[in-house]
Amino acid sequence: MLMQRVLRRGRFRAYRAAALCVNARSTQATTGQYCQHQRRFLSDGMDAFMEFEREMALKRRKENEKLLEYELSLQSQNQRKKPEPPASKYDLSFYSSKDDEELSDTRRKLLIEADRAVFEVAANDVISAPHQTADGAWRSVRHIDLHIRDDQQELVSEQASNIGVYVPNDPSVVERMLVHLHVEDPNVVFTAELLPDSPDDGQHQHQGFEHRPFARAGTVHDALTWTFDLDSTPRPSFLRSLAAYASDENDVAALMSPQTAEAIQAERPHQHVTVADIFDRFPSIRLSFAEFFQNAPPTAPRYYTVSSSRQFVPDIVSITLGLRKTDAQPLPRCSSYLAMLKQGDAIRASFYQSSFVFPFHDRRPIMLISAGTGIAPFRAFLQDLEHENDTSPHHHRPAYLFYGCREASVDFLYGEELQHARDSGVLDKLHVEFSGENDQPKRVRG
Repeated sequence: MLMQRVLRRGRFRAYRAAALCVNARSTQATTGQYCQHQRRFLSDGMDAFMEFEREMALKRRKENEKLLEYELSLQSQNQRKKPEPPASKYDLSFYSSKDDEELSDTRRKLLIEADRAVFEVAANDVISAPHQTADGAWRSVRHIDLHIRDDQQELVSEQASNIGVYVPNDPSVVERMLVHLHVEDPNVVFTAELLPDSPDDGQHQHQGFEHRPFARAGTVHDALTWTFDLDSTPRPSFLRSLAAYASDENDVAALMSPQTAEAIQAERPHQHVTVADIFDRFPSIRLSFAEFFQNAPPTAPRYYTVSSSRQFVPDIVSITLGLRKTDAQPLPRCSSYLAMLKQGDAIRASFYQSSFVFPFHDRRPIMLISAGTGIAPFRAFLQDLEHENDTSPHHHRPAYLFYGCREASVDFLYGEELQHARDSGVLDKLHVEFSGENDQPKRVRG
């Protein structure tokens, strides 16, 4: 109807302009008058078209405003609507103790396997004392040896080149979560089995070895200490899952907001927000340990390069731990945890093989280039070379190491071992450059 009205108006003006032009011709108007009428004819037609466009644009804008208003109303309704609890991924069973007669042999084996993944600290020594770097940071290096028992040998392959270390949650946070989850007996034993319709998220096994501690079996206290990450700031997706268990409408709305964790963090900038802090902030959240287990944020290991050879030392796995801290950036959580370990302490870890391994089946010459703690994998390589020379003395392969350090007295890591490798013929050439000794020319040792 609108278009017809506009078009009729445009045609009327066009006809009127045309009539004026015809009249001008019939009365033999001057050339100037004829041109003037022609321009008026074109102008009236364009005015009609532009008016039509303006009215159509106004109509579209009103329609868009109504659509936007509708979308906002739907969004508001969704925010007010309490979400449904997430679908379960695991089937949990509970037992009074690890000796419960109802435990099947398979589930009892899971408990035994969880206890095997504990490795004793054989040594934790400083090999580079704390020193200040050019950017003002403080740096030091530690060497950590882990003892591998006979019953743990199968858990650590001969080609294991990476170790994943797990850090326990703060005990005070664990105690708070036991209260929030209404756990009466933290020593109750559970077993967890992945439901058939649930996708395997890869968090159960990795190369035949349990990935997360107590992911399949353990006590409730074990799981809250090791299986889940309770100390890190939780993600918005986890907070949204908690909204399904909150009874207060304001708590539900806040948990559904993606800015909730950031807002809480802004109130306490010098202390990060933990999972327990979220439960403290929104007391209407009520769920059991079994429900929490389904969607709680999993703990993630911190990976380090193994700096020893299983071929050379079968019962020891070494880590070369570089520590760096500034006033604005303290030590990372896992590094701080490892630095405080003492001989006789134990850690939970898993071992993996990477693509960066010693080429046992390739006898071509080897050239190794590293700086600082980058020497870690090459220390393992040198031990592999020494083992190779001992077992196959007639098949020596040339090996060269180029190593960059700051000062001989500060960070010439494993200096005695490297010089022994050179003197014993494991290394054909050892080139070491010290970049921080400004009063002397940069030196190379061969």
